[in-house]
Amino acid sequence: MSYKTGLGVVKNSKQAVYWYKKAAEQGSGPAQYNLAFMYNMGQGVEQNYRQAAFWLNKAAEQGDVDAQYNLGNMINTGRGVKRDPKLAIYWWNKAAEQGYALAQFNLGVSYHKGHGVIKDYVKSYIWYICAEYLGDADASKARGRFSKKMTSEQIAKAQQMAKEWIENFEKKRKKK
Repeated sequence: MSYKTGLGVVKNSKQAVYWYKKAAEQGSGPAQYNLAFMYNMGQGVEQNYRQAAFWLNKAAEQGDVDAQYNLGNMINTGRGVKRDPKLAIYWWNKAAEQGYALAQFNLGVSYHKGHGVIKDYVKSYIWYICAEYLGDADASKARGRFSKKMTSEQIAKAQQMAKEWIENFEKKRKKK
């Protein structure tokens, strides 16, 4: 049953918030993420970015990859929390290591521009390759435009490091 979607019951966003909050307070990561979504969108509850960030943080700390990515976005823009590009990098990195292509793309952009990190074209290129590998078409375009700024040695180093990351990622994925 889902009050959020109306599966098995009449759709009722306020009831969804009620039950998500009960479960979230008991430590359920998925409920924490869903409650954060409801606060972020103002569904069944008054929109409250601070509460959205609070519950995203709870879910992110439990390893929820969607929460890690979205919390990074909120922190990067200062929506509901103090803007902190370095902390956004931390959460995007957590999500990127779990294979979240959009987080990898954001890391690529951040290292490319020096946003929240020291500018590093090799790291940027690595994350663009990884995001592209996982299906992010924008990463492919960004990598193509930006490779002109790199030496052939930098590109070769980034390609080798990305290859190693992808191999390790696939080994972890096969174990699951």
